[in-house]
Amino acid sequence: MSIYEHFRPDEEVFVDKVLEWKRAAEYHQAKLTDFLDPRQQQIVTMVIGQGDVAVQFDGATPHAERKRALIYPDYLVVNEEEFQVEVLEID
Repeated sequence: MSIYEHFRPDEEVFVDKVLEWKRAAEYHQAKLTDFLDPRQQQIVTMVIGQGDVAVQFDGATPHAERKRALIYPDYLVVNEEEFQVEVLEID
């Protein structure tokens, strides 16, 4: 069974990207994504799954809809600064 059967045809290109990010993490390279919408976050979570690769999301605030994903080898310890996200206040 193909992994693509679980996704819509228009999501295949994004699934391919996530698979590339996962392979990079398997070879000890962390990947910080651009901001992802909720569906993309769900796809990342499903594709990464369990194993030697971990994923965390951060959008600077707890209720942010769009978040960046950090995909990394599970032995790394990550902190918020690695997401390169800051909250700005405009007066």
